[in-house]
Parts: sequence; structure tokens; C-alpha cells
Amino acid sequence: MANLLCLLLEIMDAKKVVEVGVFRGTTTLAFAICLDGLNKKRPGQIRTVICLDVSSEYAETGQSYWKESGVDHLIDLRIGDAKLSLTTLLEEQDYGEESVDLCFIDADKLR
Repeated sequence: MANLLCLLLEIMDAKKVVEVGVFRGTTTLAFAICLDGLNKKRPGQIRTVICLDVSSEYAETGQSYWKESGVDHLIDLRIGDAKLSLTTLLEEQDYGEESVDLCFIDADKLR
């Protein structure tokens, strides 16, 4: 699955990815590695993975791997209710409508 998502990011020359539901951060890591590769091919762009999760408990596991892989600077982890976090993103200067290239939702959709 991560390879397919990375291919999509490459095709669209993605700059901003939102991931809702981080868990242990493996998909986040895949996104960040892909964006890092795009940075090397096409420097000068600011590429970011904004990841949202309701709890930092599991995401802390991924953070050490993000750092070890050298892509932690591309990841913006936000803890809290995803609905509120998404609303906040819309209000921020660098984000807003039509500023996100891919949104990947892998969270508890029943909450």
C-alpha cells in the first residue's frame, strides 16, 4: 500500500500530505521518505506530512524511527481530535482549502 501511495505522491509532485490516524507511524514514515526523495529530485519546495492522532501514546514509537531515518523535520505531528485539527489547518496561513495534495484517512472512523 505504501508503495502505491508513494507513486501517487510522485506523480502529483505532492507538497502537503495529511494523514488522519498515525498509530505507530509506519505510513507517516513512508510518506516522509517519499517526500524527502522528491525534495532531492526537485529541491526548493517545502514538503510536509501533517499527521493527526487523538493520542501520542502509539505515535511516540514512530517518532524515534522518523528521527533515525532523517525525515522527522518533514513531519508535523498534531495530537487531538482530528475534526478540530482539520478545522485549525483550514485557518492557518500556509494551509487552507485546496492546499493539501493527498489526505489519507486511517483512523477510527466511528468516533
